[in-house]
Amino acid sequence: MNTLLRIALLAWTMLFLAIACAPVYSDSGFLALIGFLTGWVLFVPWLVGTVVIGALIWLTNPRGRGPR
Repeated sequence: MNTLLRIALLAWTMLFLAIACAPVYSDSGFLALIGFLTGWVLFVPWLVGTVVIGALIWLTNPRGRGPR
């Protein structure tokens, strides 16, 4: 379960970066602005999700064992 949560945290982070930053690389200034605004709007839910997944990783980590 712990490994699955670590993979979910990685996917959560990468998907946020892809959604928030991908339009910046387009040639359109309008799409870059939309991407910038979307990144700001999605930042708080992303941050909450990161904290929740991080807490679940910490709770499911077997006691006495650090990360492998």
